[in-house]
Amino acid sequence: MREVQVAHIMLPLEKNNDEIEANKVRLDSIRTCILNGEDMGALAEKYSIDRTAKRNKGNLGYITSGRYPFDFEKVAYETKVGDISAPFTTDFGVHIVKVLAERPTRGEVLAEHILKLYPRGANDSIKTIKRNEIDSIYNLVVNGGDFEELAKKFSEDPGSASKGGRLPWFGSGMMVPEFEDVAFALEKGQISKPFETAYGLHIIKKLDSRKIGSFEDNKATLMNVINSDER
Repeated sequence: MREVQVAHIMLPLEKNNDEIEANKVRLDSIRTCILNGEDMGALAEKYSIDRTAKRNKGNLGYITSGRYPFDFEKVAYETKVGDISAPFTTDFGVHIVKVLAERPTRGEVLAEHILKLYPRGANDSIKTIKRNEIDSIYNLVVNGGDFEELAKKFSEDPGSASKGGRLPWFGSGMMVPEFEDVAFALEKGQISKPFETAYGLHIIKKLDSRKIGSFEDNKATLMNVINSDER
């Protein structure tokens, strides 16, 4: 199996075919601008209705099959590295996709993390305070502090703090790219230094990793994916 790194720009899926076709024409003009050398990230930030575009400039990172709508994945996997697709529709909007790279599937990671969350609209002063807080927690960790207890006490991730920072198994496309890259790069049992994503500052402890299993191992999951849409 392989993963593809994609960037996209999405316009609204309008209520009638004429408006949909008009947005396809707009996207085709944007596509031409990119082919002529304009920055896709800047255009995504300006035009895309995907809320994450303000943060990631349209770059979704690496994706694997079964994570996105079938129509989107089909175009992403059929477009060659470096190429930009023609405009196409999904149930969520009208898109163009650029494939930035591809690689073999990395598998999945099991990890714990501690997060100091950036408040909405955080300025440099607030970020500095959060950075000092995460550095203090990291010092406790490297000096023998119990990671799970520190996560319960200090982490600001509402979904994982009460579980000692434990996250479900995750693969590509399930977390922000910066988080995934650090998690996959760690050795089993290793703890990262504090690092930043758009959400705040993190420390990760890698618990385990696993490769994609055989067809028989994944058959039930694959059948659920196939039966959930037009696949």
